[in-house]
Amino acid sequence: MIGKNDKKRNAREEQAEETGERARRPGLPARSSILSEKTFVSPGKKRYRILRTSERDPYDEPDPADAKKCR
Repeated sequence: MIGKNDKKRNAREEQAEETGERARRPGLPARSSILSEKTFVSPGKKRYRILRTSERDPYDEPDPADAKKCR
């Protein structure tokens, strides 16, 4: 039996195939903003990806490296 979410996912995959792009995943940063990626394996053997990006939120403190570049 195909659920409602399966139909949506299949439509997104079909659209990505038509445009030649990979389907975008909501909540993930743009590939161009990823500076580094690490893999963490928990004691329970669950695997996580840790992404360091150049994206900033309005409430984040200014990056000290940016201040050095302006001098």
